[in-house]
Amino acid sequence: MPSKINIDTYAGVKNLINNWQLTNGAEWYDIQKALNETRTKPINLSLVSRDVSTDWLKEISRTAFVSDRNVSFSGGTDKLVYMVAGGFYKEEGTIIGTDYQRITARLKSDYKVKDYLKVGVNINIQSSDTHNSILEGNPTVGTINTAIKLEPNFPVWIDQSKGKYDYSKFTDFSQSGSSNCLQ
Repeated sequence: MPSKINIDTYAGVKNLINNWQLTNGAEWYDIQKALNETRTKPINLSLVSRDVSTDWLKEISRTAFVSDRNVSFSGGTDKLVYMVAGGFYKEEGTIIGTDYQRITARLKSDYKVKDYLKVGVNINIQSSDTHNSILEGNPTVGTINTAIKLEPNFPVWIDQSKGKYDYSKFTDFSQSGSSNCLQ
């Protein structure tokens, strides 16, 4: 059996399809103004700008890169057949703060001791690493849930030049005390 090298690779991108039609700043303001008429403790709408409309789903998502690379070597003789393979898979999540990568290795060999007896070894090793901010905390405070519930009336940044995040004045879905889902 002649020796053979096989290389398999692919790369691609994926995007979040945004089917959610969340309220914009003006719509949220009008809803809260109407709700204030029924609240025992109305919220202070003077803190809210009708002109700011942050699309939080757009802010937490990204075009994500996916790649998979595999290489294998195989060969043998009439008595011994072998295969050694390795691979690396990497996937960015469409939600910022999520990703996955995996490294694999495989060794397989068969040895024909007699016509009626064959012995072999098959070893598979895998190591993976997952980072998933969507699932951190409890399910009611995850990144997507927070982005959906967060009001659109404040900007992402207090001062973008300094990289400081702004915080919600009305909601707190984060266990860390901040309700900016990018934090």
